[in-house]
Amino acid sequence: MTSAQQSAQQCQIFSQATKSQLGSNPTCVWKNDTVLEVVFGPGYSLSPGDSIDISMEKVVTNSSQAVRQGSMARVTTGANSHQQHPQAVISAPSTIGPCDNLVLDGSMSVATGSSITFQWSYLGSEKDLTDLAAATTASNLIVPAAMIPVGEVSFSLKVSNSLGLISRETLHLTTKTT
Repeated sequence: MTSAQQSAQQCQIFSQATKSQLGSNPTCVWKNDTVLEVVFGPGYSLSPGDSIDISMEKVVTNSSQAVRQGSMARVTTGANSHQQHPQAVISAPSTIGPCDNLVLDGSMSVATGSSITFQWSYLGSEKDLTDLAAATTASNLIVPAAMIPVGEVSFSLKVSNSLGLISRETLHLTTKTT
């Protein structure tokens, strides 16, 4: 039996509903008698904290001894401690003119998992800028020139992934000239 066939057989312990959440062609490998490592395939939809169903009648140890017969177990998934945390990256000018919009580009941020979420913040006292940043969930934050006060303004970005991992906050300082 090939390793791909063995992996497909190991993934058969999951209920049909759970298998559909593992993505296409996931790999499942028993690390020992109690630890099953699952590497999701493209299009997976599981996140840390989701419940999965395991058919205990199909769980066997490395010595092929059945652990349990005829029941289902429900377990809660967790994040892999070896996953790389997302990294927030902001690309933007350090100086803008009085009529220039400020475009903060977070599209070069990196996150493993099936999706990336952006959380922008304004680090100042202007409520309209605070509200604009908080309402922006896209990779780019575009600040109209009329909203930007003369002098220094600071924005931050955090990104998170579908595994629940969150980046460190990345700051960007721009100066608006007169």
